[in-house]
Amino acid sequence: IWKIVVVLSFSMNHQNTNSSTSIENNGNGSSGFIDDTAELNDSDDSSQSSSSSNEEDDDSFADNRQIINNNDSHQPEDISCGELLKSITIEPMMFAHMFGMSCTSVILQNLYIQRICRISLNYTDTVCDDLADNPEIEHHIDELASKFVMYRSFIEAGFPIIVSLFLGPWTDIHGCKWPMILPMFGYFLSAMSYVMFSFVDGAPPEALLVSSIPVAACGGLVSIVMSAFSFTSKSTTVDSRSFRVAMVEASWFLGGPLGTLSGGVIYKYGGFTTVFIVSASLFLIAFLYGYIVIKEELPEIEDRDGRNCCTDMFNVEAVKEMFATVFFKRSGLQRRWLLLMLLTISLRIFALFGYIQNMYLYTNHQFGWAVKEYTAYSVSDSFMAISGGYVMIMTCMKIFKLPDAIIGIMSTVGIIVSQFVFAFAASGWMIYLGASLQMFAGLISIVLRSMISKVVAKEEIARVFTFLACGEATMPIVGVPIYSYIFRHTLDTFPGAMFMVSAGTYMFIISSFIYLYFSMRNANNHIQMDDPTETEA
Repeated sequence: IWKIVVVLSFSMNHQNTNSSTSIENNGNGSSGFIDDTAELNDSDDSSQSSSSSNEEDDDSFADNRQIINNNDSHQPEDISCGELLKSITIEPMMFAHMFGMSCTSVILQNLYIQRICRISLNYTDTVCDDLADNPEIEHHIDELASKFVMYRSFIEAGFPIIVSLFLGPWTDIHGCKWPMILPMFGYFLSAMSYVMFSFVDGAPPEALLVSSIPVAACGGLVSIVMSAFSFTSKSTTVDSRSFRVAMVEASWFLGGPLGTLSGGVIYKYGGFTTVFIVSASLFLIAFLYGYIVIKEELPEIEDRDGRNCCTDMFNVEAVKEMFATVFFKRSGLQRRWLLLMLLTISLRIFALFGYIQNMYLYTNHQFGWAVKEYTAYSVSDSFMAISGGYVMIMTCMKIFKLPDAIIGIMSTVGIIVSQFVFAFAASGWMIYLGASLQMFAGLISIVLRSMISKVVAKEEIARVFTFLACGEATMPIVGVPIYSYIFRHTLDTFPGAMFMVSAGTYMFIISSFIYLYFSMRNANNHIQMDDPTETEA
């Protein structure tokens, strides 16, 4: 949610956020991290062999000059309100999607708890409506609910991970529109199935897992993210791209806290069925908006009529080229830096999804929080993250222009402390304290993406970030089961044990930032000594 602050930053400064490091490749460096990451799927359809690609890349990196902390900024054209409104394309669709998804996030976990209590364990309505007065029963139900969170994660993320390997090259040929709007229809079908199950009081919790299948079959969240930002990068100019990408991210993540807050209110007055009907309506609106309003010009490709969209989806050569780009030997320490950055950002997603998926169960078990209390916390956490991200961008990036790695270190320190606060929280107010301590944590991912875009050539960014998207999509499947297992097996002894796992993970992340800072600074010093007249890219 904190990414909303990027728009505020652009509005006040009218300058590109790519004001840090760049690589000079024969005099032409890559632009900033948003410009570069927005090029996620702008790669050529033509496939080259891995060996020839590696030779060319080795040659291109042979004369690289790594310039650290370049404070030169590019000034894009000012954007008037009228031009901004005319440029709106996918933002309403993205907002509706996130609003609908967040509207049911906590409510869905509560539905699983109620069905486990009433159907699986056959307790009375009196017991299930007041689990806080029955700690032993609540403990057992939380264990079972954690398992279903894990199963749901497996279903919704499994197939999209495979699709994400091939989606980038496919969109270069056939466009981004359908991979972007088809998952919206999948979410609509999923929400409608939850509406049906909410009417069927005897449906067991196992039956609810069927509702996750349409999401997975249509591509899920992975397809939406990759296609939406690829569409934005292809439909904007270089000067406006950073602002437009920030607008898309902001409109999408703005739906998070608003959806969570609305979901709690709707549930209070309308119950499960009303929440899922509202969610389904939003997904349907998003799908229809995308189908009717969004227009896309397909790239000019020879023999388009002779191509088959199904066979093009599974382009094995493109996947081979992607892996070759990530793992081939580079000059100096660039390959080590790249692999460490990819691992670090994946571990960030691992820790984030792992504990978030079990946070409601944890607060319910420890403090008896119901949907109302957890919704209030979730919204507060979101807006604290927005405030923290804005402060960090304005001070550290815009004013002091600190290196990416230093910002990453500062952001990680707070989240490490917050994990200890969560783990040993004795009352509910300490959960809010932990949230305030991690209010800068959202910048971890953005500085890592920035750093990645600066150690690879511009033509490699699409392949590298497609590889990263696959890794990020895999992490929930790995992280959620591990955290769920730890949570279930430590409820009687130390329920906060899963936060210790997060703390250990973030200690590795901060160690990575420290290593990258000193290693890249030393490399820059060597370059300056070798050629003191070297100009900044």
